[in-house]
Formats: sequence, structure tokens, C-alpha cells
Amino acid sequence: MINYIVVGQDRPVTLAVLQAVRSFTDAGCMVIGTQGNRGLRWSSLCEQQATIRFDGADDEVFVDLVNDLTRFTRHLVLIPADCHAIRMVNRVAGRLSVAISPIPDTPTMTMLDDRWRFQRLCRQHGLPVPASRLIGGESEPDFPALASELGLPFMVKPISHEPQLESVMISSRRDLWRLPARGLLVAQAITPGVDASISLIADRGQLCAFVIAGLDQDNAGQFHPGLERIAARLCEVSAFNGAMHLGARIDTATGNLTLMDCVPHFWPDLTSTILAGLNLVAECVHPSPRHARLQVVTQVGAALGHPLAPARWHRLRAPDEGGRLLRAMSFDLYSLSMSTGGVLLDAWRNMTQRPVASLPQVGPKIGPRPGPQMGPGSGQRRDAAAQ
Repeated sequence: MINYIVVGQDRPVTLAVLQAVRSFTDAGCMVIGTQGNRGLRWSSLCEQQATIRFDGADDEVFVDLVNDLTRFTRHLVLIPADCHAIRMVNRVAGRLSVAISPIPDTPTMTMLDDRWRFQRLCRQHGLPVPASRLIGGESEPDFPALASELGLPFMVKPISHEPQLESVMISSRRDLWRLPARGLLVAQAITPGVDASISLIADRGQLCAFVIAGLDQDNAGQFHPGLERIAARLCEVSAFNGAMHLGARIDTATGNLTLMDCVPHFWPDLTSTILAGLNLVAECVHPSPRHARLQVVTQVGAALGHPLAPARWHRLRAPDEGGRLLRAMSFDLYSLSMSTGGVLLDAWRNMTQRPVASLPQVGPKIGPRPGPQMGPGSGQRRDAAAQ
């Protein structure tokens, strides 16, 4: 039976959410997405998949599809995974008869997803960000002026977090040919120091739970409070609701902290936070009881590494969410294929010829299916570990 509907256009982000859901429950998931993530139908983490457009043309189809699902499942949760899904769900939320995981309103998400507007918001409220300049459009960037203002090298990033667009490091005028010919870009000074990240959940402006990664043992105690204050302040001034990922830069010589980037929705390496000890998807769907303090995890180390690296094999049998996540990723050929260039997926697809569920067929297939029925408490987080 379907208990979670994951909506998303970005395939890596949608897959990460599916993996996060499987790490706290065995409940079934359905994916509603665009053509770009139709391949998720091959994942064992996805019970059903439907393809629609997110540009507004299929809003009525989306509403009817979701509301039809509620006729068969009392405890159904809709999880928008990326900015495209959040925009669509916000447009039609008043017509959906389903619980929706916390998400920001569209103006807030759009502001934070826009690198230039994000920088302006931070400066307005005294939050530290690097020197930057808006460039692009039809004219060629003024390299001497940028080099003088930002120093060399500097980074040029797309104004929004589109997965197909990459940041470019500019060390000389010759590097400018690598920039997109059209569109607005943000040129950003490279702050000296080390990278850190803050992955968090906020409830209408209040920081509720977060994971800090990238700090070594010596720096964790020193810089943790500053990163927490910056994250809490950003949530407060933006009245943010839902999941957010912040990239930060720490100058270990001076102690200065700088906010570099903001992703105001789920992100591709979301599962790293589960291995660190906090499942942010589960926190959105079934928040843990909170008392006087935040739920905090500090992951020591510059990077968490690949979840299926040999160093993590000892956790495969663990009953906690990290163990469930590793098992979900190990026994899902689609997840494995994403890290092996698609070889495993192609082989499995050729052997099984699994059929594609077209949109008109989704309705009749949504009724109860063999397997355990989902009761009121069976979808709650940590159901395996809590036994």
C-alpha cells in the first residue's frame, strides 16, 4: 500500500528522498515526476511512478491523482523533493486532501534559491557572505574589474541551483569561455579556509534540528556555535519552513564564518545526514518530540564518503536508520546503478523488461495490494529500531 508520495523533477534528489524514507519505514512510496526521472520506476524503493508536467499544465491531473490515492489510504503523506515540486504543490495545496510535509512558501524558496537575492538578504540582516557581483546577460564580463574587486581566482556560479549548470573557477581571462553564453551569473570571491555544511529542519522560522559536517575534531567545538547562530538567524529572518542545506566557509586563522550557498529544499547527498545520525526526511514527516533544546548532530570529518564504501560494510546489519539505509541502497539495483554508470540497471532492465505504468493506468492500480496493511502507527519513523 502507498503511504508516501514523493514529488520531484530532479532525479538524484528524488532518489535520495526515497532512500531516506526506506531507512525509517517499510511503507510503500509512489513517485510523481517529469520525464527526467521516469527511470525511478526501476527502483525497488518505488512502488509506482507517474509522469506529469510541472509547469502548471498538469496541475488538475496532479490534484486528481493525489486525491484519488487518498480514497484507498487514510495515512498518506506528500513529500515535495525539489523546488519544482514545491512550486507546484504550493499552487494547488488548498485542493489537496492529503498531509504535506513542511515546505517553504514559493516566494521564500525562490528568494533563497536565487544566489544573488540570497546574498542580498544575508547582507540586509548582517549575515556574513563573500564579496560578489551579478554578471551575465548579453555583455561579456568585465574581467579586470572582477579580478580587482574579488581577487583571483574567483568562482562564477549560475544564479539558481539547476543541476545541469556547474560553477566555474576563473583564474584568468581565458577561463571566461567556459561560462554560459546567456543567463545571469553570480561572481563570488573565494574565502580562504575550509568548507563546512549545515543541513537543517526549520519550523516556521525556528531552527529545530541540524547536522554540521566538515569540521575536524579540533575545530568542531570552536566553530559549531557560530555556525548554529548563523543558521538559526537565517531561518528566523526568512521565516523558513522545511529542509535546507547551507554551504559555509571557515577561515581557521581568523575564525570568520561565511555563508556561501543555500539550497532551500532536499539535496542529492541528503542520505549522508542519516549516516551521521539524523534523518531529516523523517524529521519532516514525523517530528521527534522536542523539549528545551535542538536536536543536533556534528559529523566530524571533511566528507562522509560514499555510503557503500567498504568502511561502512560493518553497519549493514545494524538495526538503526543508518543500517536500514545501507541495506536499502545495497539491495536496490537502481541505487547501485547510479554509482556504477548504469551498467547494473541496464542489465536488470534487459532481463526483466519491467513495464512502465502510464498515467491513465495509475488509478485502477492503486487499490490495496498483498502485504501488511498500514495502520495508524505503522508509518512512523524508526519503526524497526523502536521495537
